[in-house]
Amino acid sequence: MHHTLERLFAFHCAPTFVGIKPANLVSLRTIEKFSVDKELMKYNKRMNNKGIYFRALSYSDKSTLVLVYRKEQIEYQLQKIDICQFLKHYGYDEMDLESALIRLSNRIVNSDGFPHEIGIFLGYPLEDVRGFIEYSGQNYLLSGYWKVYGNLEHTNELFNQYNHCRSEFSFKVGNGCSIEHLCVG
Repeated sequence: MHHTLERLFAFHCAPTFVGIKPANLVSLRTIEKFSVDKELMKYNKRMNNKGIYFRALSYSDKSTLVLVYRKEQIEYQLQKIDICQFLKHYGYDEMDLESALIRLSNRIVNSDGFPHEIGIFLGYPLEDVRGFIEYSGQNYLLSGYWKVYGNLEHTNELFNQYNHCRSEFSFKVGNGCSIEHLCVG
């Protein structure tokens, strides 16, 4: 199971591991005799010293939604005035990281749909998160890691960086390297 998780995390979280993205989401399928919490504790023990954290945001019979994140980068996002004002609209009254992640987790569990403000935690530009909400996911300029509503040139370059590091990480982990040794921290 460990090698499968390494590959899964390498593929989905490489931009976070190299420090160019504050967070990634991974959905882990529920498998008998597999304790997600126990595995996440192992990853936290290995990776927290590099500033990378693993946290289950929601559980269901079929899967567990895991946030893999760089604590300092998300804390920095939560200090921005425009981000704070935006998140307050969705009930984020406290902007410390722990409170914000608890609120996000509650919104995921208790929302009929998926809470679109999660894009803020994943490093999507505020104008793209707002655009997605305003246009209900339509009228975008580009669809890639997220739907882009502004700054097309910069975002396209960022998507290329994400693709490159994802390929590199997947190749190296597939050849026996651990994500721990590949991470920038």
